Amino acid sequence: MTTGKIFIFKEEEDLAEYVKRVSDVYFGLEYLSPKEVREFACQFDISLKRKVTISWEENQQAGEDWFSLFLKRNSSLSIRGPEATSLSQATSSNKTNVAAFFKLLTQCYDKYSFGPEDIWNMDKTGLSTVQKLDRVVARRGFKQIGKMTSAERGTLVTLAVAASAIGNKIPLFIFPRVNFRDHFLNRAPKGSTGCCNPSGWMKKEHFMHFAEHFVDKRKTYTTTTGQS
Repeated sequence: MTTGKIFIFKEEEDLAEYVKRVSDVYFGLEYLSPKEVREFACQFDISLKRKVTISWEENQQAGEDWFSLFLKRNSSLSIRGPEATSLSQATSSNKTNVAAFFKLLTQCYDKYSFGPEDIWNMDKTGLSTVQKLDRVVARRGFKQIGKMTSAERGTLVTLAVAASAIGNKIPLFIFPRVNFRDHFLNRAPKGSTGCCNPSGWMKKEHFMHFAEHFVDKRKTYTTTTGQS
């Protein structure tokens, strides 16, 4: 097990700052748990493209011993029991929440000078491969009314899409089944991609794939229009 420092001072400072930033901006989210901090520390170490501690690589998270020493070295962080806050309370449009949100938003605008081409909205939607039949009008007394549709139960197909404030769009990100097949993208917009997902809903690992897809396709607009 590792008990020494893994990161140099600046790297660990950046890691601690990220944890504090997440705890400050938590609209609709929860604070990072100790396990999530350890997972993020491992991901951060991997991103630095150097040899990763064997136990970290096997468990995909930093060790508990490292985490304890990390907290000691960063006294501004501590493990606390958060107060129970309902989702509606955390995300409700009351004066306090709205003022805090726009204060943080203004700080981001001032720091990065966002233009409309830099502001994107991402959402996902779930579609069934078998359409739901509408009710029909028929002669009274008929026991069974037929209407053409697939005999299959249908599969949930989830699409993640993103568009900017000036109308730029990212090609579709699709995750339909346990095993992904290239033909799932037949006749999809050019540049579309996807990954497998048994449940049909986006999870953490799928969002990371989508984020990489977004960054890659976002470069297209940067290259062709000269946007920053």
